[in-house]
Amino acid sequence: MASLTNALKSEDALSRYWGQDLLAKISAEPGQYRADSYVEKLDRLLKPHQSKDARTMYVGITEANIYGGDNNFVFSVSTTNPQSHVGLMSYYMMQGNPACPYSYSSGVERLDQKTLNLSDEVKQVLNKLRDKKL
Repeated sequence: MASLTNALKSEDALSRYWGQDLLAKISAEPGQYRADSYVEKLDRLLKPHQSKDARTMYVGITEANIYGGDNNFVFSVSTTNPQSHVGLMSYYMMQGNPACPYSYSSGVERLDQKTLNLSDEVKQVLNKLRDKKL
């Protein structure tokens, strides 16, 4: 964040405003975690214990909201190395009110639980966006 703050100093006023707004949002809200470095670390930690069987995969599980590469809101990230079978799975996106149309549906039963009513959490986010003065 310090490098972003320093980079903003040399920009025009509008860029500084939007940059400072972004920094404030990042600081105020729990964000997503880039999972790639965690997968790499898990791979290093497990390397001495990994099975030689290519069908064996090691999966770390977290409730944190993760992303990988250019993809936001992912359920899992894994290594691309064919010698390694390590991944990280997040159940963050699977949580929430099953009745909310914006919640994740793991099957037909969960899909049938949905209603046309938004959850309170989704309403709050939409109200923040609606009230925002651009």
